[in-house]
Amino acid sequence: MDIQGGVAIVTGSSSGVGAACARQLAERGCNVVINYSRGEAGARETEAACLAYGVETLVVRADVADDADCRRM
Repeated sequence: MDIQGGVAIVTGSSSGVGAACARQLAERGCNVVINYSRGEAGARETEAACLAYGVETLVVRADVADDADCRRM
């Protein structure tokens, strides 16, 4: 599947599986929205790793259990 130039929202991407998914998407040329609820430092680390692949990123603090936060994201 060609995802180059696409955009993905990755929830929980400040650490663990979410961060790994964000990095893999970026490696394949997909722009990434990096979502976190508490770990901004980790989200910024994920952002730096994704930016190294030359993609665009957006870091958003949002609680995915909150409808308003999801819509804002």
